[in-house]
Amino acid sequence: MCKRIHLYSLGGAALVLILTVAVLPFVPVKERKLNVESFHLIKAGMTLKEVEELVGGPPGNYGHPSARGGMSTLEGTVPPPGTVGEKHWFNDKHLFEVYFDAKDQVTGYHKRFGYQQYPPESWISKLWRRLWG
Repeated sequence: MCKRIHLYSLGGAALVLILTVAVLPFVPVKERKLNVESFHLIKAGMTLKEVEELVGGPPGNYGHPSARGGMSTLEGTVPPPGTVGEKHWFNDKHLFEVYFDAKDQVTGYHKRFGYQQYPPESWISKLWRRLWG
């Protein structure tokens, strides 16, 4: 009797695991998306708020959250005169640098030719993010 209960419990747990893994890819995940196509619309004099509306949100990482760093090409970009700060928007493949003056208005901007976050996200990390955000 005891063996049968353990077998049913084990079978039930296996069934729940299989169903979870089968359904998981279809569960929508709310992810921030960097609007790469709008970067070229940034112009000098725009406010930080206007830039955020164009690219999809505040500065930060729009790629996988487990990234511990990134590699980019070194173009030797020099901030324009009047620049007091720089903000970055990036995802797994793109890095935008936008330069601001003391009034939080754009003085210049640059998109790195090449950028990649590392290490790549593991399947366990993707599963964890899907399950628990």
